[in-house]
Amino acid sequence: MPPDFPKKTIDVLAKRAAFLCSNPDCRASTVGPNSEDSSATVIGEAAHIYAARKGQARYRPDMTDTTRSEISNAIWLCRNCHKQVDSDANQYPAEVLFVWREQHDEFVASNLGSQTDKARYELQQHNLKQFDGYPHLILRIASDKPDGWEWSLTAALMRHLNAPVFRRLQDVRDGVFVAKPQIIDDDEITAWIHDAMG
Repeated sequence: MPPDFPKKTIDVLAKRAAFLCSNPDCRASTVGPNSEDSSATVIGEAAHIYAARKGQARYRPDMTDTTRSEISNAIWLCRNCHKQVDSDANQYPAEVLFVWREQHDEFVASNLGSQTDKARYELQQHNLKQFDGYPHLILRIASDKPDGWEWSLTAALMRHLNAPVFRRLQDVRDGVFVAKPQIIDDDEITAWIHDAMG
């Protein structure tokens, strides 16, 4: 599967954002009339939070193309904001984009006409509390529930929880890991050898 968003994902993302730019400093409408009766002008884009391809803004080599193409890795932005965030990844790291998306979801949900929809959103937020302290991508997967979300969530959790172990393994491969020396008294050597061989 390519890392690009499928049309269905783009359509759902745009609707979930109410066709508004998710940048809280912008919130421009991204859809409007066109001179053709059967068409509309759309200036919104589904932007990757973690880049689709190597060399692009916020690329993570440990992600699969499937994960890169999921709605959990997407944010709806106007063309200007999309260009801005991809041109300056230091100013707009993934964490900022995830916060934008969370804030925008809340903004859109708070403007829905139905109290039931608002209640559903609040319940969903309550259920996501168990993921507090985890990376934003994990929260997005649990919230968005894209196709195969259980597998994606498990993989993201395993990557996060095992990151320290993988870091130590990489340090061993790179030859930068130094074992902590253990000092053994002369009268304990025999017992230590026996235990070590044991």
